[in-house]
Amino acid sequence: MFGAILAVAASCNLHDDSLEIPDQVEAINPDDLPSGSQAYVESNFTGEVITEAYMVTTSNKEVTYEAFLSNNANLVFEDNSALYGFGDIHSRVSLNTDDMGDQQNARMGNGNSGGMGHGGGMGEGSHNGMGLRGHPDVMPTEMLLENLPVAITDYISANYAGNEILKAFSVEWEDRIEYHVLVAEVGALRFDADGNFIDRIMRGVRMFEHMEEVAIADLPAAVTDYIGTTYPDNEIARARLVTLADESVQYQVAVMEVGVLVFDADGAFIEVLTHGMGNHNNQG
Repeated sequence: MFGAILAVAASCNLHDDSLEIPDQVEAINPDDLPSGSQAYVESNFTGEVITEAYMVTTSNKEVTYEAFLSNNANLVFEDNSALYGFGDIHSRVSLNTDDMGDQQNARMGNGNSGGMGHGGGMGEGSHNGMGLRGHPDVMPTEMLLENLPVAITDYISANYAGNEILKAFSVEWEDRIEYHVLVAEVGALRFDADGNFIDRIMRGVRMFEHMEEVAIADLPAAVTDYIGTTYPDNEIARARLVTLADESVQYQVAVMEVGVLVFDADGAFIEVLTHGMGNHNNQG
């Protein structure tokens, strides 16, 4: 495990009998995630890597794990590896890049982010105490998939044919109702109260301003030539074109048993993303 312990902010009075111990958020190697959590990622997000992982211990000693993936998806697992949440739902980890993502969400969601970038209070330290990151008083409601609005299932069928819906929540606070839906191989999608698509829910150390899927046949020749020469026996799982915060553009290609290869806009190789590399870039 990485030795660094990130303390989640909490105000406390040393002479107050109601002293609340803050959650402890520890950066860990993805290989130290429970095996069931690792298997879930491998089965449902083929070819992606876990760039950073965390173990969260609450004040009453409950443990959850959070995995952040190379496609800007993040997953929250219970100690028994059951999927518990995703995106901001049940997340207790705040990354350095979350403010940028929350500003994007504010532009998408009626101009009101609700302060989701600041971690907020941590409730009473139990599972029920942290429903929505930054909104400890809001409790998302898990939905039966068959109860999702038809507009949502139609959108997913049209845009991600063959991809399984893994989990869904309805979220209501202030004057807003949203649906947050996790889709295999894709990540988390946000919809409004009428089932209209808003955007992806993206979180990660390497935050994307924009991301779009790219057909493997449409990749620049320089990219496919590099992969074919360097990894002739490894299959390409998927590819995407991403725009980063500095407005630079990259091709990211998930290659089985290798990692996610990163190329610049002209197809020149930059680096390969592998398990755990993000933890080293997110301290402080």
